[in-house]
Amino acid sequence: ENYQDERVVLSGGTLLQLQWSIHTKTAAGSTIMKAQIPSFVNLDQFNELYIDDGRAIVAKYPNGDPATHGLYAKDPGFSYDSQSWVAPIFNPSTDIHVDKPYRNGTEFPNYQLGIGGGASVFNPPRNFWSTASPPAGSNYGVPQGFTVKNGALPHIKNWSKPTTGFVHALHAGYWGSWVFEIASVDSTKNTIMFGRGGFQEARGSHSGGAFYVANIFEELDSPNEWFLDKDTRTLYFMPNETMPQVFVASQIPCLISISGSNDEDSANNILIQGLIFTQTSNTYMRDYMVPSGGDWAVHRGGT
Repeated sequence: ENYQDERVVLSGGTLLQLQWSIHTKTAAGSTIMKAQIPSFVNLDQFNELYIDDGRAIVAKYPNGDPATHGLYAKDPGFSYDSQSWVAPIFNPSTDIHVDKPYRNGTEFPNYQLGIGGGASVFNPPRNFWSTASPPAGSNYGVPQGFTVKNGALPHIKNWSKPTTGFVHALHAGYWGSWVFEIASVDSTKNTIMFGRGGFQEARGSHSGGAFYVANIFEELDSPNEWFLDKDTRTLYFMPNETMPQVFVASQIPCLISISGSNDEDSANNILIQGLIFTQTSNTYMRDYMVPSGGDWAVHRGGT
């Protein structure tokens, strides 16, 4: 608890003292700045940039701030212009079916579980939806990639290193979302194939919904967007009319961890209040687990 209403901030980042120079002027009249990241900064944990106590926007298309622009906002920063999705490859799991308890008259009368196989993307490798025939659904799987309509990604032919990028996509039913690493791009066909990802929800689908692409240098074209070239330790940033005064790089994903020794000796009756938690690393590409028979998966260990 904070002392006598003092402002207490727990930060997961490190303050950057940077020497900025102009990288280039854009055709639209904006400026892209660049600076070298100090050697003490862990680049593996630097996946969020905070400026003047706000979160900067990793270079993305369509433009828009995911932190403030919801899916149904005027300019949501999502695209609805997917054309088709590459169907999942289903990997059979070992089925476990529990006869009791039995709930008569429901779509989910028994509990069941798939171990290994397609559930191996989760940690531990188990999932209610990874059985051969889950009730009111189908075996868990996510798309391998997708093709967008002509013009949906206008800069795709200019992407020099697309494998730095991620695709953020809503599930086709819009009850969950996925994040995928980009494995390859065929710009002549407007096709992006996915690498690791899709485990951020548990039910899966043959197709996705609205999407955006992020962390690609050539999409750095809007104020407060940034891109980190890890190979050269170079940070690129497009300011608004003025440069921010404070730059903070995320360095840890979890600020406080509380746990008991086992299920019978769990941590409980703990109150944390009056503290500000901020500037942590994102965790959407870390391990996820499926805690129940619901549609959701969760990363246990950070914000």
